Amino acid sequence: SLALVRVGRRVLVIGVSAERLSTLCEIGEAEEVAELLVNSAGRRSGSPRGKEARFDELAKLNELRNSQERIQRLDDLIVTRAEVGVVVSTLEGLATDAVVALQIPTITEVVDETTVPPQERVPGSFVEAEIKLIAVGAPEKLVQFLHAVEHAPWLLAVPSWTIKSSNTAVPGIVPVAPAGLPSGQAIIPVPASTGLLEASVLLVLKEP
Repeated sequence: SLALVRVGRRVLVIGVSAERLSTLCEIGEAEEVAELLVNSAGRRSGSPRGKEARFDELAKLNELRNSQERIQRLDDLIVTRAEVGVVVSTLEGLATDAVVALQIPTITEVVDETTVPPQERVPGSFVEAEIKLIAVGAPEKLVQFLHAVEHAPWLLAVPSWTIKSSNTAVPGIVPVAPAGLPSGQAIIPVPASTGLLEASVLLVLKEP
């Protein structure tokens, strides 16, 4: 006959005979363990205790699946260093949609007393990068652009930003990326009321 023995988060499948006990296999995957325990509880007698155990295991299984789904959704919001170029391109696209001229002068890693040195990091660990944004356009367009940035599909925050308005024409700024791409400034047509947006965006990055 067979028996299931729970050892911490693992389940051992034990073969039982008159002469000896032998371990047939070990199951450590969380979902498989939960399903085995649920099925085992379901084969017990229909006593209230057996039903209570089954409901308890089902609740644990549902909680596990919900936690894994939340982790996956969170993971989908985090980009790697290799994908920073995609972030820059998307920000430039949002600026184009909002009809503002965008400059990204710097992208730097945030370093403080809690930062793990690069040589000590493991794959999958997280760091924070600060993206500086400077945009020129009509004030209402700058607000539209800022709103789009705050709702971009990444794990980010905009802790500080300012919009200054002017009634005179100012030099416009062509899009620029920090990774060695062509950059510069040019005079562009501006409305009678022009605004200047300066923002700091904190983006969570995952080490490859």
